[in-house]
Amino acid sequence: MPWALIPIVAIIAWAIVESAKYRARSGASPELERLVEALGFQLDDAEAERARLQQRIENLEAIVTSEHYELDRAAQEALEAPAPRLSLEEGTAAESDEAEVARRAKRLRER
Repeated sequence: MPWALIPIVAIIAWAIVESAKYRARSGASPELERLVEALGFQLDDAEAERARLQQRIENLEAIVTSEHYELDRAAQEALEAPAPRLSLEEGTAAESDEAEVARRAKRLRER
């Protein structure tokens, strides 16, 4: 009797293998196809977003490394810095410089 089960098990195994081959050849289920299509759209959107962000980073790098940006930044820092207060000694030095310039200008006019 066990010998009679061998051909039956072989036929069932062959049917299972052929069924799996047929399902593989017939393609995926419609649900799986929709899922793959949706993932494809998400991938396209992600790639477009990455390209947009890459372009934005390149633009920002160009701005930051430009000479005008450095000059604008230095000017802005100078404007934001509080004005230095002159001490009495610095004020007298500036006044003596102005007096010296006035004396030299007077000498030049006299010549």
